[in-house]
Amino acid sequence: NTLQRVEKAIKAYLASKRADGLSEGTIANYERITQKYMDFIKENGYEEASIASVNDWKISLSEAGVKITTLNLYMQVLHGFFSFATDMEMIEKSPVIPTLMPSKKAVNVERKKPYTKLLTADEFKKIITCGRPKGVTELNWKRNRAILVVFLTSGLRNSELRDLRMRDI
Repeated sequence: NTLQRVEKAIKAYLASKRADGLSEGTIANYERITQKYMDFIKENGYEEASIASVNDWKISLSEAGVKITTLNLYMQVLHGFFSFATDMEMIEKSPVIPTLMPSKKAVNVERKKPYTKLLTADEFKKIITCGRPKGVTELNWKRNRAILVVFLTSGLRNSELRDLRMRDI
């Protein structure tokens, strides 16, 4: 699992996910997470991707204050990548073993915590009235703004909002 082989496998993984039709946003997220891991192992002198390097990365993320739900996402992405690389015989063995994954109970407890801060009227108004952010196309901004308005004014759950179709309106 030398670093060169892992970097080559990352490129193949991202290309495969693109071919699977995943959104560019999802692919960018996968790339960002795998790059964070690669940066960590290079900065810390690891010569290869190993169980120890994954564990140390997980610990460093936790110590940096990364929430358990985000940590779980990072580990899931890393697990998916290394499973792909192993299946494609690009690396010998995945360094992401089951005992390194955050416990499902801890993740579920974090997800079920009540909101500690709600939007103020001014924050809500700012979200609704702010202009298009730099780097976002006009079409995507209109869509994203509509999603925010529906989400913030309707009381829909996240999953209900994602299931909403034009015919439902």
